[in-house]
Amino acid sequence: MVTDAHTALNACEPSTGEEIASPMLDAHRPRLVIADDDPVVQVVLSMSLAADFDVVGVAADGQEAIELVESSQPDAALVDVVMPNGGGVHAAHGILKVAPDTAIVMLSGQKCNRAVRQLLRAGAIVYRRKGIDPHVLAMALTQSIQAHTAERRESAWKILSWYCASLDRQSRTRTRTSYSYRK
Repeated sequence: MVTDAHTALNACEPSTGEEIASPMLDAHRPRLVIADDDPVVQVVLSMSLAADFDVVGVAADGQEAIELVESSQPDAALVDVVMPNGGGVHAAHGILKVAPDTAIVMLSGQKCNRAVRQLLRAGAIVYRRKGIDPHVLAMALTQSIQAHTAERRESAWKILSWYCASLDRQSRTRTRTSYSYRK
């Protein structure tokens, strides 16, 4: 089956030898970790996303995903929901702790609204079903990275603005206090 998937992916390449145009090739290629317990899915995802992403590693369970993300600090992690050693929810919680800058996209064959809500609460940005077109998945990953980066930047600006405002209040209080002592 791996050979069939490899053959199918190679059949999509242009026969002229030219590379497929991808907007991600012109800029920084985001780093991606893939976590899935099925070796066939690992290979298919790695091969189909390699044009747009630098696949820095593949994990087979939740704990391995956390350790791999911690050591590689990727831009995104594509995580299967059902895996050994804690599964996707455990992995999402752990990834957020060890690599808060990593966008998490969950992937599963399941279609359960309760599970999706649980995954989003765990830190996933997007949930996609297995079997999704690779180009659509690549776009979802790219958009998730952008949304996660913007969200983290906005949070940082809010904290920085609050901190600067508190410094300004302290400065004004000290100035008023200093001024009143001089009178």
